[in-house]
Formats: sequence, structure tokens, C-alpha cells
Amino acid sequence: MEKDFIKGLELIGYTARVRRLSDSLNKMGKVVYKNLNLEIEPNWHLILLILEKEKELTATEIAEQLSFSHTAIIKITKKMVSSNFLIAHKSTIDNRKQLYSLSEKAIRELPKLKKIWNDIADVHNQYVSKTFLKELSKIENALAEKSTIIRVKELYDKRK
Repeated sequence: MEKDFIKGLELIGYTARVRRLSDSLNKMGKVVYKNLNLEIEPNWHLILLILEKEKELTATEIAEQLSFSHTAIIKITKKMVSSNFLIAHKSTIDNRKQLYSLSEKAIRELPKLKKIWNDIADVHNQYVSKTFLKELSKIENALAEKSTIIRVKELYDKRK
């Protein structure tokens, strides 16, 4: 078997490994949903769960709570609206804002979807350790505290 070039790069390659892992998990998620004859995509669960809790949110509010880009949320919600999982309507307070809420279809499907998500979590539990999740949080917190851009600039300036 050929040596994995990206793994060999260690820290210089870890972002590519994270991306590769994310792509692989997303691809597997699509296959799981397709095999179970579900009309959803892997990243929809976050929006379904947040709207179940909050009832109604704008794309900006969803993006802020999930730390996703507004553009990504718009792309996902458009698909969810066209698949009848979300209802979109203009705000009565500010008609520039579009509000999203769960459709009847989504509300009806949620109990079944939650069981599947729990099964998926059980599978992930077979190979994802608490240590990995702690390390992931450590990275997220460090980046929230100070971006890589600032950190690299500081190192660069120090070496001048």
C-alpha cells in the first residue's frame, strides 16, 4: 500500500486531512440516507434540530448559532424548502427578512430521523473518542480566541 502523502506532512497537512475526513463522512452520510430511502442530506439535521428547538429563525440567526456562513445556510435552506422540509416566509416585522420553520413533513419525519441519527452516533462512537472531541474543541476555541492569520503574522513579524 502506498504511503499517504498528506499524513506524512503532519501538521502542514492536518487541515487537508480534516477536509478529507469531512468529505468522506458527508459522502457516507448521503449513502446511508439513500439506502434508507430518506429524502434528506447529511447537513440538514443541524437545521432541523435547531428549528425544532427555536421554532422560527432567519438564515442569519441559523448561521450565527451554527457558526456557518450565511451563504451556506441559504444554499441548504433552499434545498430544504424545495424538498418540503422547511417553510419560508417573510417576517411581519421586517419584510426584508425571511423566516424559516419546520414543515408538517419535517415534524412528522423528525422522530424517525432522530432514531437514525442516534444510530449514526452509536456507529461514530465506535471510532471517535472523547479525547478527539476535546482536541477538536481545543482547536475551535484557540481559533475563536485568535485566528491563524493573526498568529502567523505575529510569528512572521517576530522573525523579521
